[in-house]
Amino acid sequence: MSKQENIYDLPIFKVHVLLLADIVAEFSGKTELVDTGKLREIFLRKVHTAKAPTAEEIKTAAEITTDAVLERALDRKESQAFEVQMTPEGKVDLYEAEHPNLRPSRKALSRREMLRSLVHGDIHPADLKSDEELDAELPGYFEAVMQVALKGDLGVMSIKKPDGTEFFYFKPLLSNSYARLLSVKDDDEALISDQIRENSRIYPRPVPAQMFLKTPFNFESQRLAEILDVMGNKEEYSDIKVTKTSSGVLFLYSDKYLEDDYADFLAEEQERRPFNP
Repeated sequence: MSKQENIYDLPIFKVHVLLLADIVAEFSGKTELVDTGKLREIFLRKVHTAKAPTAEEIKTAAEITTDAVLERALDRKESQAFEVQMTPEGKVDLYEAEHPNLRPSRKALSRREMLRSLVHGDIHPADLKSDEELDAELPGYFEAVMQVALKGDLGVMSIKKPDGTEFFYFKPLLSNSYARLLSVKDDDEALISDQIRENSRIYPRPVPAQMFLKTPFNFESQRLAEILDVMGNKEEYSDIKVTKTSSGVLFLYSDKYLEDDYADFLAEEQERRPFNP
């Protein structure tokens, strides 16, 4: 393996790790996930022409302050509407009015941190210099780059549907909970069961059935009843249970994570206070 002469001169392997992270970030910026097949296709199409960031760009990213990054982000997006809010700690938080997932501050900061991680992180460059050598590596090259990107603290994350389909997202632009929603958005049963299980496991709490009638789910009452009825007859959803409060409000939970009596108690408590999805 050849030795880098300048830490701000990225070897080709790190350039390709950055390329993959940029592809994932582009999808997340549009509030979309990208599956393994699509990510591989785009990566292999762009890998031969990927350009390394300049040494000056990397050096600037390594040295620039947070305030300067935020100022540049605002300059680039000065035509869009923002709200500037002071947090209790006195820090400035920026909100893009048009779309919260496209906050320029997040994009700029995450780009800086990616470059810093590539320069100083524990990512080992492959000794690839020519197109001939790169071609020889391509059969498994995407997988190698993907694994390093996932482990390299670059914000690239993966998530799997119940059927095993793997998707990727960029954490600074897309939260884990929203990525989970997107991963099962075309599978009503998986979407509902995933939300019920996640709430039972993490918080823990049952969820009111009426939650699925509101944004971002927006099921019709009849459609929701049909889905729950079908799920009740499938073995893979045998852990999904229903409890009814003393006033008749239906709650759903997973008995993998909540015992029946405890779920009953939590449902009564939950009904007394606003539900925060």
